[in-house]
Amino acid sequence: MNPNHEHAINSNTQFCIEHAHSLWLVEVVRIKVEYYGVARVMIRKSEETLRVKQRTTLLELILLIAKLHDGPLGTYLVDPITLNVRVDYGLRYLVNGQMIPYQEVANTFLKEASTVSIIPTQAG
Repeated sequence: MNPNHEHAINSNTQFCIEHAHSLWLVEVVRIKVEYYGVARVMIRKSEETLRVKQRTTLLELILLIAKLHDGPLGTYLVDPITLNVRVDYGLRYLVNGQMIPYQEVANTFLKEASTVSIIPTQAG
């Protein structure tokens, strides 16, 4: 197996990760991601459910979404040169309906069944 390969085992709540000849069981949670405005248009879907490791932060989820949806949405959320989440005050992140300030995305931990909304606040 590839030493950096990640694969699911027979469970909806655990991943078995093989890395450098070591194995770990990692608890996972399901996160619902809702896309609005231009984000929805960019990926042609309004929502999806992602499985991530327990104690994933909103910052880590944003980076994962940018990687999964490489292209317009990826570069909209993350600067492709610096790999930093873009500071854009016209872009809102909500977790379970509560707006998360940009400064708090690295400190906001997601729990099982959390809903993350990505809302571009563009008008024109």
